[in-house]
Amino acid sequence: MIHVRMDIFGEIDFPLFGGIHVMKEQATDLPIRDSPPVGAPRIVGSNVFDHGPRGSTLADDEFLFRQLVFFLKNSQIGEPTIGGRYSALSAFGLVAAALIGADPDRIRSRAAEMAQNCRAEQDNPGLQLGLHFGHGWNDGRDKICIEDTPGGFGLWAEQLIAESTGKDGKGLIPAPGESPAGPDRQRAEVRIGDPYDLGAEFFRWEFATAVAGSILGINAFNQPDVQSAKDRTNEILGSGSDPDVEPQGSLDDLLEGAEERNYVCVQAFVDPTDESESRIMELVQTIRARTGCATTHGFGPRYLHSTGQLHKGGPPIGRFVQIVDDTGKEIPIPGKDFGFGKLIRAQAAGDFASLQERGRPIVRIRLEDV
Repeated sequence: MIHVRMDIFGEIDFPLFGGIHVMKEQATDLPIRDSPPVGAPRIVGSNVFDHGPRGSTLADDEFLFRQLVFFLKNSQIGEPTIGGRYSALSAFGLVAAALIGADPDRIRSRAAEMAQNCRAEQDNPGLQLGLHFGHGWNDGRDKICIEDTPGGFGLWAEQLIAESTGKDGKGLIPAPGESPAGPDRQRAEVRIGDPYDLGAEFFRWEFATAVAGSILGINAFNQPDVQSAKDRTNEILGSGSDPDVEPQGSLDDLLEGAEERNYVCVQAFVDPTDESESRIMELVQTIRARTGCATTHGFGPRYLHSTGQLHKGGPPIGRFVQIVDDTGKEIPIPGKDFGFGKLIRAQAAGDFASLQERGRPIVRIRLEDV
């Protein structure tokens, strides 16, 4: 049994495999399969949550997660109008926190304290951070160099900043782990003394992003250019032909054309293993040394819903390196006439085409050539 009490959501009970019951004025029940699938692979030593004597299986975890997402989207608890990048403190984020053993009340308590502080006319931490971002942008310092922290706070903040501000030809470029030394950069401090300070930081950074968006003169709550890569992907899949992900362009030429205040983004449509990430980070370090530009990287297709909005709708100062690899044995997708491998290749080809349409300099290379 997982029990979560959240004042703004009521009380939520999650009895595993037995159903989901929400104690509200209008209770909602969502049936869940009574037993795990037979023969599913086991997770050894998983402490994410307790399945009781039946143990934990990959299939169990995936099934429960999908049921929870379905439930939250179709009940009065999950607020569907909250954009994903602003949902860390909503039911969607807090239920996930409860499932990994965190205390949602403590997260919300820290967030509530920060929310109150962000109402202050003086020493307002969210306002100060937002003004720092916005005024820095006005001064030409549009690269937000987010310091590294245990747990990778920068990955979350990267999506928040990029998807919120990268539009209308403007935008802040988040660069987790990048050095803040340079005329086009500003340092962004992350204030996490203990893990539960995440609640406060989530709110402070969300507030600051809205403030910065006001200074940039953009709507920080929409993502008008995310759909373009999806459309191109669907066109490629609809054609029936195999997506073209052959190498294109010269990496040397791309890097030689880099100018001051540009940024370079490495987009890797590869299996995110430790080995491949190590190779990609070596390439990132090489690009930084050769160009002097802020250099970011992300795994596809994940980055499409993170920094993809900035790449297409933000300032035309990015130079892009797409990395592809063999997608392996095809895994069918139920109800579709294509599998996951073809889908990934189509996503890579679709994003490549979408960036080209916007005049963004981009090349494609294979992982084996990195």
